[in-house]
Amino acid sequence: MSAEALRERIREIPDFPKPGILFYDITTLLKDKAAYKEAIELDPQSVELRVALGSLYLKNRNVIDSEVQANEAMKLAADNVEVRKLLARVYLTQSFVGTTTVKEKARAAIKELEEVVRLDPAAKIEVGEQEMPALAVIGSLYWTLEEPDKALDVFKRVSEGNSSSDRAHFQLA
Repeated sequence: MSAEALRERIREIPDFPKPGILFYDITTLLKDKAAYKEAIELDPQSVELRVALGSLYLKNRNVIDSEVQANEAMKLAADNVEVRKLLARVYLTQSFVGTTTVKEKARAAIKELEEVVRLDPAAKIEVGEQEMPALAVIGSLYWTLEEPDKALDVFKRVSEGNSSSDRAHFQLA
């Protein structure tokens, strides 16, 4: 698919949201893995495209290809919060298999989430259908790994940060 073919998939909406503005609607591309792959071929250095494709793969439960895109994005921009969030979400998905916790993946998720928090202390991460403070997720992972002291330290950080995370406050109680 050529750059022109990709452009044809993007709708142009004149005078939206107000007169004089030309809005580009990319929703047709957001669900199209092939279009993302083509776009990446046109711009292999695009971190945003790799994160978007990786997120799309993850949403469709294709964890392997999601991890590939996350790792490629890491090579391009290791200090990008969205890249770290994607990699953390991949590791979170791999951490829980049935009723078993894969400890090395949970630790990898913690490592990525700590980096997310370093880059953006107020960062939230998508877990299932909800967004949670990254610190609360770290605390939950430590709790799952049966490291209550570390979990409580993290939950205290969430609480001190004035977070509205009910989960963190519940764990502290």
